[in-house]
Amino acid sequence: MWAVIGDLDVIERLSRHAHQVQLPAWACFSCGLAWPCETARMDLLLDLGWIGVAVYCSVLMERAAGDRSSMTPVELWQRFLEWTDPPEEVRNVLMQRSA
Repeated sequence: MWAVIGDLDVIERLSRHAHQVQLPAWACFSCGLAWPCETARMDLLLDLGWIGVAVYCSVLMERAAGDRSSMTPVELWQRFLEWTDPPEEVRNVLMQRSA
């Protein structure tokens, strides 16, 4: 059976840095902030790149919606996806590479 991005083992492997996710609270084990905290975001970007992190976090957002049903769609978007939009200079480089 293939591992799926939202599977717990995949989440644990990609969260191998100090700032790991504590489920089902979706809090950071290290700093206690909402996960992905700033440090976890940087670690994920280094591991997955801009496109990979957006795909990964979109799946995690769906999973978190089930665990944290009190969060609004806007709160979920801001926490999991808004920060994955790369700065314009990075976006331009990504677009040139894909052309």
